[in-house]
Amino acid sequence: MNSLTAMPPVIGIDVGSESRSSARKGHGRHVTVSVVLPNFNHASELESSIPALLEQTDQPEEIIVVDDGSTDGSVELLQSYARRAPHLKIRRHQANRGVEAAISTGLEAAAGNYIILASADELVHPELCASLRQAIEQFPNARMAFARFGEWNAQNGQARSLNPRDPREMWYVRGDQPEFVSSQDFIEHLSRRFVCLSANAAIIERRALLEVGGFDPALKWHSDWFAMYALAFRYGFVAVPKSLALFRLSNDSYSARGMKVLKKQSEVALNIQRKIHAAEFQDVRKCLQRAPAAMSTFMRATLLTLPWHPRYYPMLARILIWWSGEVVAGRRPKFWSAFLGREQA
Repeated sequence: MNSLTAMPPVIGIDVGSESRSSARKGHGRHVTVSVVLPNFNHASELESSIPALLEQTDQPEEIIVVDDGSTDGSVELLQSYARRAPHLKIRRHQANRGVEAAISTGLEAAAGNYIILASADELVHPELCASLRQAIEQFPNARMAFARFGEWNAQNGQARSLNPRDPREMWYVRGDQPEFVSSQDFIEHLSRRFVCLSANAAIIERRALLEVGGFDPALKWHSDWFAMYALAFRYGFVAVPKSLALFRLSNDSYSARGMKVLKKQSEVALNIQRKIHAAEFQDVRKCLQRAPAAMSTFMRATLLTLPWHPRYYPMLARILIWWSGEVVAGRRPKFWSAFLGREQA
């Protein structure tokens, strides 16, 4: 999570530089921010990611780093930063328990009513906190806000601009101002194309995140997907059409390693179905039946898994109807859309 000092300045958002102790009230809402950063043996990355957080133009009320059993000197490095920055707090796991458990520890410890999830190896704009906080203040009923998805290549250090036709782009927002997307709008957008909600450039109400179970360890690298999309289906979100954080591209990342093993990906896809078929998430299940495009990131594993589980046939039927329409429209599968020169949803 290095600083994106080379990124162009964010436009369209009036960013202040008030201190952490200043009252934060937008339309009657008091927004306090806790940054949660899980860490496991990323000491070298922390040397740039922690300063990037400490150099935010609008400091969060607290920065909680959860060390997940590191053995590379991470804790000592963090302690040296904490001595200079009292709002940097360290929580420790004596043994490695995984990124989802580390995030859960951070959520439990957080005092802020909104959470920003940080990563040691991603790039952030100095105005990340300011821009996301102001987006929430601007729309007082919002539970979440997302910035545009962006990437950077870990091998050459270069930022990668997404093709405007890339489905991960914020294609549904016109102009450069934040917009509130209602839950109904979200479903309607998904009926047209995939809508990317990336946790690495988001601010989320803590209470709402806990309401959906935080980051469920059973969902592994898709635990953030479930939390983000469940909340968007329930409450909508604010779309901030600015690049404020860049996701690290790497074939060796936690998610990349898991997603390329079909057996593991299929197990996670099955666990997702189990979760959305629980009584407390029947509203989420109904939304996904109306908008299967939301499951695009694990669609192949889902299609290969559900035929073996009759309980989930109603969901499978909805997916197959949707998929057939996508094929007819020339948007899926990928090789077919590429052959036809069509946009993939």
